Amino acid sequence: MIKAAIAGAPPQGSPDQQFEQGFFQLAYDKLQSKLYNLLPYMVGFEVVNKASDGTKAVGAFGFGEKRAEDETYPEDSEEKLSFE
Repeated sequence: MIKAAIAGAPPQGSPDQQFEQGFFQLAYDKLQSKLYNLLPYMVGFEVVNKASDGTKAVGAFGFGEKRAEDETYPEDSEEKLSFE
């Protein structure tokens, strides 16, 4: 899952990682232009499915409660999101 770190750097890593980073940037740009009020709640993005030729893909953003900037969550924490 890609965390909500946005940078103008070119994608790095394996071809799958490059695809995911590029797809995330496209989706994030659209989200930013249409639903910018959700950005403070974004916790990540994941490619759900991708065509083998790389022409189509489905991705999902994860959103959670707004939290203070100094709060941290361990990477392996299962309690990042709670839907009560």
